[in-house]
Amino acid sequence: MTDQTSRRDLIEIISTVLLAFAAVATAWSSYQATRWHGEQAIASGRTNAIRIEASRAETLAAAETEIDVATFIQWIDARAAEDTELADFYRQRFRDEFQPAFDAWLDTDPFANGSAPPTPLPVVLVCTIPGWLRCSAPGGLGQGLAAGQSRSDAWRP
Repeated sequence: MTDQTSRRDLIEIISTVLLAFAAVATAWSSYQATRWHGEQAIASGRTNAIRIEASRAETLAAAETEIDVATFIQWIDARAAEDTELADFYRQRFRDEFQPAFDAWLDTDPFANGSAPPTPLPVVLVCTIPGWLRCSAPGGLGQGLAAGQSRSDAWRP
């Protein structure tokens, strides 16, 4: 056997080992890609479910806000007409989530205090968790506005 032949055999063996290693590495990469594609699909499904739930919650919140606005407008109309029975009827139908904002707004004496907010609707934004404590706490939102605190300071959660 010549030097040339043994050298060629060695190169062929090294080439074969490198090709075998490349084939195994390619197969492993394909396997991993398939596994991670499955994980990505599962995560994407979870994300879509969360997105759908968020959309439902947003739609419900918008509908509840419309109910608050409509009921409040009817209460204002009844109060303006001095129909206390009808005004009480509407007030009893305020949603539990709207009532603290309404009470905080009434604490500002909106019919006599020019610096009071025009409606309780901006108060709804800060009378929700975690800011709802500010509506009823001593020195809270309603009391601060009644004492002449500026609106921009009072609305900060």
